[in-house]
Amino acid sequence: MIDVNPSTESLERFAHVRWQRALPWAFAILLFVVYLSSLSSGFLVSDDPWLVEQSARVSLSSNFDIWNIFTDFSTATRQALGGEYLPLRDLSLSIESAVVGLVPNRMRIDNLLLYIGAILLLRTALLDTLGRKWTTELCVALFAFHPVHVESVAWISGRKDVLALVFVMAMLWSWCKEEGRSLGWTLTFYVCALLSKSMSVFALALLPIFDLVAQRRFAWRSLVLLLVPAVVIMPIHWRVAALAHAGPGFPGGSRFAAAATMGPVFWRYLECCLNPTALSVVHDVPTRTAFNLAGFTAWATAIFTGLAAARSWWRDEEPAWLAAWLTFFVPLIPVSQLLLPTQTRMADRFLWLSVLSLCWLMALLMRKLERVGLIAGFSLLVLFGAGTAWRAGLFADSISLFGDATQKAQLSTTAPFLLGYAWEQRKNENAARSAYQEVLRRNSLDDNTRAATNNLARLEVRRGALAQAETILRKGITQYPEDGKMRDTLIKVLFREGKVDEARHLFGLPPASKSAVSKPNPVPSSSSETVRHKRRSHSSKSIRLF
Repeated sequence: MIDVNPSTESLERFAHVRWQRALPWAFAILLFVVYLSSLSSGFLVSDDPWLVEQSARVSLSSNFDIWNIFTDFSTATRQALGGEYLPLRDLSLSIESAVVGLVPNRMRIDNLLLYIGAILLLRTALLDTLGRKWTTELCVALFAFHPVHVESVAWISGRKDVLALVFVMAMLWSWCKEEGRSLGWTLTFYVCALLSKSMSVFALALLPIFDLVAQRRFAWRSLVLLLVPAVVIMPIHWRVAALAHAGPGFPGGSRFAAAATMGPVFWRYLECCLNPTALSVVHDVPTRTAFNLAGFTAWATAIFTGLAAARSWWRDEEPAWLAAWLTFFVPLIPVSQLLLPTQTRMADRFLWLSVLSLCWLMALLMRKLERVGLIAGFSLLVLFGAGTAWRAGLFADSISLFGDATQKAQLSTTAPFLLGYAWEQRKNENAARSAYQEVLRRNSLDDNTRAATNNLARLEVRRGALAQAETILRKGITQYPEDGKMRDTLIKVLFREGKVDEARHLFGLPPASKSAVSKPNPVPSSSSETVRHKRRSHSSKSIRLF
């Protein structure tokens, strides 16, 4: 374990008073306070309607065997369960639905309770690793109140993240126990983490990192044994991904272009670790085929700092820098786009384990410069707590969440499309039209733009603006000539405008004689492009692994 600096002995003795036993309760209460604004809201329009409701209904239907969650690899079942192999997530939702029903506020509270459990397990593991109680409490607080976790905790569809976090922290607890590690429990918890979230595969690297910090001897044979579940379970994740989706390919078409694309993301992840306002539920990551200055300096900085951290450990016997470097970068490998291209290039939740790197740096600062460490630690704690409370408030409402994302992500069409859909749910058609118009303004030929075209045209028809609807649909058909729904809607609009011959031509019928022309029927009301349709059409081109 890290030795206690004599200058901090009084502070560490202060940490032994009886009230320290109340600190776990204090963590739980404070976490409830900062997440309170998100606990009473309903489902969000993004993923919740089908990732949560659909998977729970499928798994509880009379003709569905609960074991199919683990063993049924048919395309229909996997798509109904979200297109991912996450049996423990689906099982937890099924049990929750059977016991208390699909009640959003209860599901959000359960997410928070799971997160609190993960924090308490991390606290125990860090106490056994750092050996300095006051420093440990500060490090745990920085991790617990970091706003990058809000997306996983306050979003009901983030159940896989908090489940995986619980099992990863339980794995660390069983590995770092002062009375002796339990290989059996470590193996069990690692398997559960893999069955909760595929990104957990690289969480295994945390075990030697904790040993490095505690200056324990590396248990290489045990680590090799722990690789067996990953070798067995990860191919199942890939098989399900291949069944449910077609891979999107590397950004830019090659690994070189993927590295150029993801280089600038490194700087943005660093900013997200320290600046809560940089967080967003949607991030713009434009494709690059060549390195720019930000991308080149990012990779150069990563390599240089890694070598410097390794040198500090090897020559100066200071493990904190290397532990921080490894903890930040290794958990991001699955979403680096270099091993396997995935649907989402950047997300707050991808930093779920990387922010542990702040704990090692804070522990180092507390050993070297105690006063500076306390000032820096409590300043960050106030910043993170305020950021978490603010982000939790955004996740309480789809409009506030995707309004914030629309302002921050200026290229993506996902945020304004979901904002428009949320406004439609609130019966505010003017705001919905503005959001859909923003989607079209961004001029991206994707499924969001297709759906926004149909929805905007329908809203224009509803308010009697047939000419505007016709203009929108004509432009849409030139972009999506294979979209039958858009063509059918245009035919109906033309009939209502009295352009019968043109409508019949689009329908494949000969022009009608003037005597045969009858008064056009009103356009039947068509339902909005639902989020479920949007997600499924989008996921048909992408691997949804993480």
